[in-house]
Amino acid sequence: IFIILCFFQLPGREVTFNDFIVNIIMLNGFFGIPYVDGAHWYLKTLISIIIVDYFLSKLNVNVRFICYFVLLFIIAFLKYINCDSIAGLFGGSYISIYLIGVSLYNLCTFFSKKWIILLFVSSSFCIFFFENIYLLYLMIIVPLFVLIIKNKAKIFEFKLFTFFGNISYPLYLIHQNIAYVIIYHLSRQNGNYNIMYCFFALFVVIVISSMLYYFYEKPIQKLISNIFNSK
Repeated sequence: IFIILCFFQLPGREVTFNDFIVNIIMLNGFFGIPYVDGAHWYLKTLISIIIVDYFLSKLNVNVRFICYFVLLFIIAFLKYINCDSIAGLFGGSYISIYLIGVSLYNLCTFFSKKWIILLFVSSSFCIFFFENIYLLYLMIIVPLFVLIIKNKAKIFEFKLFTFFGNISYPLYLIHQNIAYVIIYHLSRQNGNYNIMYCFFALFVVIVISSMLYYFYEKPIQKLISNIFNSK
């Protein structure tokens, strides 16, 4: 993405080479350095939650369960006193979504009332942290995830769904700036905007995402799997 933006102008979205270097190690969000692509905003949150999850996983289940509640209230308090930057180090508002996932996983592997309580509380915090529309999202997504975990959502086994599921991550990573570059320069070249440019941009990013998945992501996953299995 950085190389493409060096060759093709995209006003307001270019970053310096120094910014690019910090983006490579994925620490830019912690230091307020611009992202190479705005779609990567979630990396700070993802890294924070992975670190939190690592330390919590070292605790026994009961202590971990209590820590989940403490964590929710600490982040709520930090946000209340406008310390969002500190709250972000622990996952920020998105910790509530993470804990919804934790609840679902535990409910589907070992049913217990305490995970129902955590699901309810984390869902409530999710609505508190975000907009009321999240209630609608949760009403759709939570049952859907339960069906998927229980292997009851057979519709997602269709080849079209599995294809887009496979390429979804590289597609997400590149879709924004690459698509904007295509739309911006086609509009400049032809002197007007046309909705067909969006469809063309979508086609291009799907092709690139497929190549990234099959020729990069999949071989890397296989290599890592072989390394761990050999140990």
